[in-house]
Amino acid sequence: MHRFFKIITPISFLFFFGTGINAQNKVDKLLELVNIINFSYVDTINMDRLNEAAIVAMLAELDPHSVYIPKKDVKAMNESLAGSFEGIGVQFDIFKDSVVVISAVSGGPAEKLGIHTGDILISANEQIVSGTGITDEKIIELLKGKKGTKVNVKIKRSGQDELLSYQITRDVIPIKSVDAAFMINSETAYLKINRFSNTTYDEFLEATDNLEDEGMKKLILDLRGNGGGYLYSAVQIADDFLDGKEVIVSTRGLRHAEQTFKAKPKGKFSEGNLIVLIDEGTASASEILAGAIQDWDRGIIMGRRSFGKGLVMKPYTLSDGSMVRLTTSRYYTPSGRCIQKDYSDSKDQYDEEIKQRYENGELYSIDSINLPEKLKFSTNNGRTVYGGGGILPDIFYPADTLVLGMRYQEILKSETILEFTLKYYEENKENIILTYKNTHDLVSAKKLTPELVDAYISFTTNHDYHFENIIKEDLKPMLDIQLKAFLARYLWGEEAYYKVIIHGQSIVNQSVEVINNWDFYWASLSQRNK
Repeated sequence: MHRFFKIITPISFLFFFGTGINAQNKVDKLLELVNIINFSYVDTINMDRLNEAAIVAMLAELDPHSVYIPKKDVKAMNESLAGSFEGIGVQFDIFKDSVVVISAVSGGPAEKLGIHTGDILISANEQIVSGTGITDEKIIELLKGKKGTKVNVKIKRSGQDELLSYQITRDVIPIKSVDAAFMINSETAYLKINRFSNTTYDEFLEATDNLEDEGMKKLILDLRGNGGGYLYSAVQIADDFLDGKEVIVSTRGLRHAEQTFKAKPKGKFSEGNLIVLIDEGTASASEILAGAIQDWDRGIIMGRRSFGKGLVMKPYTLSDGSMVRLTTSRYYTPSGRCIQKDYSDSKDQYDEEIKQRYENGELYSIDSINLPEKLKFSTNNGRTVYGGGGILPDIFYPADTLVLGMRYQEILKSETILEFTLKYYEENKENIILTYKNTHDLVSAKKLTPELVDAYISFTTNHDYHFENIIKEDLKPMLDIQLKAFLARYLWGEEAYYKVIIHGQSIVNQSVEVINNWDFYWASLSQRNK
């Protein structure tokens, strides 16, 4: 009984102060039931499980994003938003029970000792990890640890008979939120942000400083697949794109005073053509940034309708170290839009909403989107924008039917692209390094194209996937780019992957077209949306 009371107490206080004695009486009723179960139930009770089930059930009655996080998962969740973790600094994957190093973090402990792509981890602190059916979670548990502590590993390296032994001193490893920042041409830069963490703004400043040194005057900001993170990080970046005291976002909640975030005078990048790429995976803090840029007519939003999460979450740590992330407010864009999509029916329907967009054709045609008049709002210049279900782009760009098609998805799910390119890189590393000096050489390598795709088809056939039946001519160009992108990653790092992969993304090519003919497209948008 005592353990349950400790866990539930923080929530009962929230109810008590929020709605008064009546709500407290209902919480007492819940505790009364637990007491009856504890003393009268026919079988032995796992009280910890009962505690957690009660919390999960209560939160399920609120909204789809208020969640309970067990103590064992809190640290991992916090690390992704803090922007760092403590460990040895390797990215790995498991192929047929072999733990293979995909990459070592630049400047990290493992990389400094010479551990690199293709190395197979045999043991960690005397525990055998390859050939044992080990899980990702167990590997992470073995390799992560406090800064300054040591882990002893044995590595099998291609071309060497003896195992290599390393004693690695763990250190702080950064988790980058800026995946890539590079020049597409002499004036236009591409910058991709994967989340909004504690370090995102600093990464953004460093990246844009470097890009400006290289001549950046126009920017394509890629927020596709960015599920959000810290609100203040998105606000900081939005501030740099605005030039006055404009409202960036405001938050309102029944039990929380309204908060308004405004831009400071003259942001760092308040001038220059700006395109923001979004899709159905763009959510929360990403939508705050995109919404502010759209409402102030600062840039052009391209892509597909964003996810539609307009809820502000606040973490509450419970007495046993677990956590509740509770919705406390809604956020509103400068024009007054709340872009949270409807969740009044059921959580299952809410979770299936993106799938429904696919089924009703919305990912391929903007005509499939039907938004009511009451959701219409106006930008600073009088253009029509919509609330209630995500950010609707200024220029719609459909999903690639081949990418979302069953054939290509079957290939991706098999992970054979990753496995093959790693093997190909290991076997041809010296020749590849001599032949290709940069990503441009790799992308334009005509000779490599049929050779690489054919080698991949042979590889999958030998591993009983038989993708030769689904890899027709239409898939080969896409597959070629994907294979080269992974090779580029092994050769030159994460950013090189994106330098290659955008060559296969027509939306990026279209963005360059729009950004280079800015006045024409902007005039067209302004006329159409008033």
